[in-house]
Amino acid sequence: MKAVLDSALMKSSKLVALALSFTLAGCIGIDTAKANKKVEESNTAMEAANKAIKEGNEATQDAATKAVTDPDAAAEPAKKCVAKLDEASGKVDEASKLLKEAADMKVTKEFSDYLSLMSKAHAKVSETIDVQKTFCKSLTTKAEPDKISDAVKKMQTDIDAKQKEAQDLQDQADKIRKDNPSKFQQ
Repeated sequence: MKAVLDSALMKSSKLVALALSFTLAGCIGIDTAKANKKVEESNTAMEAANKAIKEGNEATQDAATKAVTDPDAAAEPAKKCVAKLDEASGKVDEASKLLKEAADMKVTKEFSDYLSLMSKAHAKVSETIDVQKTFCKSLTTKAEPDKISDAVKKMQTDIDAKQKEAQDLQDQADKIRKDNPSKFQQ
């Protein structure tokens, strides 16, 4: 069970690290600087989300382990997990919103499309976090050790599906960036 849980937790944090390191190359007469500022703010929110996710993953691991070995002790780390994942979800949602706002500014179509897709990818990451949070919430009441393995497998399946959707969106965004290198700078 530990290996399955570790895999699920690693996948849940993998896509959250979608900090955007690309900005729009300078263009005259559009909101490039304002949009880039929103991207920077989004990156800051994602950094905070990554920290909270790491702590949430640790609490999830602790809660799941205790749910099997000492079910009465699982509630406290599960509550910490929920709190940390709430924090992470809020930060990812903030990052997604900032990217959407940047995409809606007067920027090139390519940059707008890129930001819009990344915003949607972040929203899918938030959904992934919610899957893990639901698992943790189930451990805040008396855990049933014999059902933990099935719950972890369900979480893994749900996370895999959400992450595929997020990855597909990120791949589309990366293609825009790759096909238009002159429009982006690192």
